[in-house]
Amino acid sequence: MALPENILIFIKAAKSQSHELIKSSSLFVKCLWIFMIIGYLLSYSHFLYHNTVISAAEIFPPNFKIWTLFTHAFVEIHFWTLLCNLVVAFLYGQLLEPLWGGLEMYKFILINTFAPAIFAVFVFTVRSLTRQEAEYLFEYHIYGFSGSVAGFCVAVKQVMPEPVLFTFPNCKFQNRHIPLVLLFLVYLASVIGIVELTYPVLFTFGLLNSWVYLRFYQKHGNGYQGDSAEKFSLASFFPVLLQPVLKVPSNAIFSFLVTLKLCKKNPSSTSIFTSAPSSPTSPHVLVTGSNTNTVVLNLPGTEPNDAFRQKQMALKALNSRLVRSDVMNMHGAVDSHSQQSFSQQQQQQQQQQEEELPRSRSFDHLIKFSDGTEFVSKSVK
Repeated sequence: MALPENILIFIKAAKSQSHELIKSSSLFVKCLWIFMIIGYLLSYSHFLYHNTVISAAEIFPPNFKIWTLFTHAFVEIHFWTLLCNLVVAFLYGQLLEPLWGGLEMYKFILINTFAPAIFAVFVFTVRSLTRQEAEYLFEYHIYGFSGSVAGFCVAVKQVMPEPVLFTFPNCKFQNRHIPLVLLFLVYLASVIGIVELTYPVLFTFGLLNSWVYLRFYQKHGNGYQGDSAEKFSLASFFPVLLQPVLKVPSNAIFSFLVTLKLCKKNPSSTSIFTSAPSSPTSPHVLVTGSNTNTVVLNLPGTEPNDAFRQKQMALKALNSRLVRSDVMNMHGAVDSHSQQSFSQQQQQQQQQQEEELPRSRSFDHLIKFSDGTEFVSKSVK
């Protein structure tokens, strides 16, 4: 039985788009896809599944299955979660890898693979010991890419917080709303029974772990570390009405961590070159010398990483625009070349027709007279 023509067209278009998607992806993204597909297939084997997922009881001696801290991230038992992971891995390569570079993206994914798993093992162990419930040690298996999915949501909020995804009558849904909304949906899916309890646990610690890393420890190409922008504070993840309340404890915890030297506070500064020596006019102005032409302004709210990130995004946009212009120029050159070839062919055909025209219209007439003589006359019509 033949398939309808519309379905055949859709299948052909899907195959073409899939081929282009795979072709445009980086090598690391392709490796992630392969590991995810293999991990999904391993879930059908009872032996391989139990040796690739994390069990809180078996991560400690005597079993000491330490390798599961890495392999658990690629194991999935639901096909729809596998598809979500494949899409997130593709978006990692399209959005973050051009801005951060391959090495930083690899480090970020590894951090969000190991750290949430360790925290989840700690939570299940403590809950089992406090409630005397052994099922949290043996029956709950920790697996899935949800820690890195949460990390991707936080990274998108950092680099592109303003784009509007959906517009509602009274509000707009932007990239900065994704982490909290997804966290709510993940816990709702766990309550309903769509996903297991380990999924929201990994997702929660993935959010916290990725925010801590990006906020305080990620090193940038401009020499700064972390991102002290106000729009990337912990309170900014929550609704506007709750932010003033949450800023008080979060700032207190941050000051305590700075005191312990676990975090660094980057001063916001901007260098201005002047034609003459300047003197301080405000408590935020610092002159670097008596005869210098450089004034450093420590301005509250001026974040050097914002400008650096905007520069990276502008370079990415410029690069993609140049690629498109090169493709258009190439097509234009091909079109002009084809037009020239077509015009030359037309001229050659016209010349051939002009050369053949007199020959085709010339006729020979044989005239015989009564005396037996013959006369040949040529006429052109």
